Amino acid sequence: MTIHFLLMKQKHQDSPDNHCVVKNLTTYNNFLFGDVVTNGSHHVANTNSVLHFLTSNGQQQYIGNQTTIEGIPVDHWRSCMYMASMNANYTLDYYFTTRTDNDPLAYPQIPIRAEAKGLRRLSNGTNIQFNHIYEFYDYRPAVTEDATIFLTPKGVVCPGRKKTRPLPKLQKFYSYREEAITGNVATLYDIWYTTAQNLSRLDFRPGQGNTNPVTQIHDYNTGVAYVIDKVFGNCTTMPIPTSSFDAKTGLKTVADPGVLMMRSGASFLYLDDTYTYEGQRPVRGIWCDVFISNRTDYAPIGNKPSRFEFYFLSHAWYQINNIGYTDQVDTDIPIQLDIIWMRGFDEQHVTYNFYNFNQEQPADDVFDISPCYSDPETMSFRIDFPGSYSSMLAFQTFYRSVVSSGVAQYAGISPLRIQKSKFRFSYNDAYFIGVMLERAPPVSEYRAFQGKYMGTNMDAIFNGVTDANECANRCRESQNFTCNGFDICQTKSTCMLSRYRWENKPIGTNPNCVHYSRVIGGLPMNQKSLADAWVQLKNKVLRGELQFEIQMNGQPQTITATSINSNVLVSGNRQLSSSQYIAQFTSYRNQFVPQHDSLTITGTSVDDCAQACVEGAIFVCNSFEYSFDTGSCALSKLQPDVKRNLIQPRSQTDLYIRDYTNQFSKTSGQTALSSANVIYQSIGNANQCAKLCKNYNEFECKSFDYCAYIGLCYLGRRHILDVPVSSIKSNPMCNHYSRNYVADFSRTPNRVIRQQDNRIVQGVSVQQCAKLCVEEQGFSCASFDFCGNTTACRLSTASLTNDKNTAVASAFCSVYSRRALPSTPPQQSNSSGVYSGGQMAGLALGMIILGIMLTGGFIYFYFKRREADTDMKVAFTRNDYSS
Repeated sequence: MTIHFLLMKQKHQDSPDNHCVVKNLTTYNNFLFGDVVTNGSHHVANTNSVLHFLTSNGQQQYIGNQTTIEGIPVDHWRSCMYMASMNANYTLDYYFTTRTDNDPLAYPQIPIRAEAKGLRRLSNGTNIQFNHIYEFYDYRPAVTEDATIFLTPKGVVCPGRKKTRPLPKLQKFYSYREEAITGNVATLYDIWYTTAQNLSRLDFRPGQGNTNPVTQIHDYNTGVAYVIDKVFGNCTTMPIPTSSFDAKTGLKTVADPGVLMMRSGASFLYLDDTYTYEGQRPVRGIWCDVFISNRTDYAPIGNKPSRFEFYFLSHAWYQINNIGYTDQVDTDIPIQLDIIWMRGFDEQHVTYNFYNFNQEQPADDVFDISPCYSDPETMSFRIDFPGSYSSMLAFQTFYRSVVSSGVAQYAGISPLRIQKSKFRFSYNDAYFIGVMLERAPPVSEYRAFQGKYMGTNMDAIFNGVTDANECANRCRESQNFTCNGFDICQTKSTCMLSRYRWENKPIGTNPNCVHYSRVIGGLPMNQKSLADAWVQLKNKVLRGELQFEIQMNGQPQTITATSINSNVLVSGNRQLSSSQYIAQFTSYRNQFVPQHDSLTITGTSVDDCAQACVEGAIFVCNSFEYSFDTGSCALSKLQPDVKRNLIQPRSQTDLYIRDYTNQFSKTSGQTALSSANVIYQSIGNANQCAKLCKNYNEFECKSFDYCAYIGLCYLGRRHILDVPVSSIKSNPMCNHYSRNYVADFSRTPNRVIRQQDNRIVQGVSVQQCAKLCVEEQGFSCASFDFCGNTTACRLSTASLTNDKNTAVASAFCSVYSRRALPSTPPQQSNSSGVYSGGQMAGLALGMIILGIMLTGGFIYFYFKRREADTDMKVAFTRNDYSS
């Protein structure tokens, strides 16, 4: 069937213009181009037939070329025609330019005129003569415009038009950014919508005095709206307004009219079966399938007549979405919506542009209402699913949403009350973590009607109740009947509950009362309290009833929860402080060592975990693992850098290995202990060598050399500052490490402790100054001032912790306070601590004489014992990389 359209321009008040009439070509005559019937189907004649005088329907005759039309010489043809639909006999004369005419199109012959003259016989026997002349101008042998010239004009609805293409269907969930253009104002909205969980979110800037952007989350499981100020973070709970962008009211059941319901994904965008396909047009440079509809349900204009013209991405195009988790090659996505209506005789117009349209399950953190709750109203938990998960799941976000919704269902609460959820897999276990929230304030589930009451239609009455929230809680906790509304009257101090809504029963007027009606109809979800929901969820786990089906390597697999624990610290962020304890470890992200835990601490911070490892007295802790999901800390005796083959990957768990080298200062490419008498062989790295030095008992190890290419570790008694320069050798394959005394101090810049100096030493480095303080024997050195501009080192028994008032500002100096003071202070020296020039000279002379004596003695004993066995100690260690 072929349809013909007639467009009529007319303007009506409160109604869009450009009216279209649809007629069927089987009954409507197309006189000029003819009506060709093939196998019972009607068609417009092809161009060849039309411009060659429809020879199949009559007899053609060439008349000659003696005629001119408007000065143009033409060839003249005539056909004798009969049109059955009009019961008409007529002659059809066609005039073409002659072949000798200089045609500007360089086309052999083009039509100039057609004239139809004949007689039409009506059904009553009357004959009507007619003579139609058709002039052809601007003839082109091809269509130079795009295909849109064959479409009905933009914004024109043709009632009764044949539907040639179905409207695209949307999923149960989607998200997008919307740009609403009205006049010269473009307003942006971000929208998330999931009818699978009955949740929606709208981000916008309300205006009208409140200029802060707002997140508005609607929970259609309970009827509660959460409004969060994105600048200040404060949250307000209220009933979902009836005028909400995602709400509709109407008949839900025969016995329950007028309740609030969530729009379906299609009706939210006004998509239904009233649309007809127009064709394809470009929008924003994108070719789109265009659908149009006449409507009266556009709420912003008061449900007046309007036209909706919807543009969907053409099937010849596809969008690659950068915010999805699965393959985002989608075609049925909206690009633009144009809405036109009349205000008086003026046409009004609004355009909605759609961006980042994504039809995937929204991530749970999209609907984050945690700012609406304080810590006492929350509970963090972890659920374990042991099993074999050798193949990591590709779409953990999807499974997180599935498990999160399932956990809420098992607990008997709305999915919105499970927040900060994560679902983690490793090679031999899986676990789910989340935060369970308390119920919203009871009154936020009911809509208030000021000055109204239901009077005698009450099922329970409580005296002495004047607080609406308390009355709402009694309604919510009602066990004998489903409470759908209540009245609270201040003058009577009564709370009256009813199973009816105000829509079901007559409602009266009382200025001293307020009637509250439940927002959501039907049997509302029995929202358990946080304590009751937690007990129910624990029981489900302990009975082995908490199960989910997931896809593993393309096959369904049922996973069962075996344990649940509330002693967790859910953060999810690797937030580290500048703790002195964390600084003593090297971190390896997303790694752990299975089955080597010596002690587990739950619900703690990573800094406290590091402190427990450093200061633990039960065993020597060489590493720990920390889960940023749960705040779980696992201390271990193992030094994993010795057996790296034991390290395995695990998401959101970081491995921290004790870094003993941070207690030493490194001098690259040099050695100072070539004559050391303690040597370890087969040492895998400098950290192991540093650990040997720290734990060595036969003497105080102050330094070591480590040669990585041969795995040698030399331990030494002396610091590099005490070693003669001649003993320091260049060796590009080795590095020297001396104890970092500065690490024993905390620095306070731009301060000094005045008039508390026990000793002053000039011309030393900050490292030397720290060493002098630690090794001071004459008094208990608690701090030192170091001034970079003079290299002055001032040792003191005072510290910032016990002499706060003595610290003063200084541009070039810093105070270094000892982290741990000696337990027994040495006896104070009689000296003032400041050496005079004569004293320094005498000390230098004594040191020279002592040096000569020690050197002579060393030479004597060296030659005396060169033939004897050496007392050098050599130790061997094994790096086991195979076990």
